[in-house]
Amino acid sequence: MSDALIPLADQQIALTQAGLKSLIEETSASYRWLMASMLAINGAAAAAVLNGAMLPPAHKAAPLLFFYIGTMAALAIAFFGQLANRAMIAPVGNALVFWTQVKADQSLDEARWREIEAAITAAQKKGAASKLSGWISAAAFSLGILAAAISVFAVPAKADAQPGSHSVAAVRS
Repeated sequence: MSDALIPLADQQIALTQAGLKSLIEETSASYRWLMASMLAINGAAAAAVLNGAMLPPAHKAAPLLFFYIGTMAALAIAFFGQLANRAMIAPVGNALVFWTQVKADQSLDEARWREIEAAITAAQKKGAASKLSGWISAAAFSLGILAAAISVFAVPAKADAQPGSHSVAAVRS
């Protein structure tokens, strides 16, 4: 039995080290990319609405509110992502120590392994808030674009708009 534990321990050590590397490098990079993207699209859209001549000030409130929500949700992606990453580091480290000990002692404490697995599962669930924040940010951006588009067409057309001008009436004709 003990000879069979050494290859299992080696395999688990390698998997845990690879998982830890992925957790630290790839996951962090994807969170940074996602957060930066959501910040950029919501921030740029808000700036476009603020500076846009096609919408009077009274029609800018709804799109700006959605873009603000999208921007705040994008920041929440990073916040909750960091919490999730920190929550995962200790259980993964415990798994690495566990399998190193299994290899050294050539004995498997199944109860301890179940505790570590439960801690890893619990830590994985902490990533849900970050994922939800990403979807909220994307939805807020979409709603902001929709609100801006509806507002553009809700502005009454001016009877005196000249062809070729940049007024809403000219855009609609």
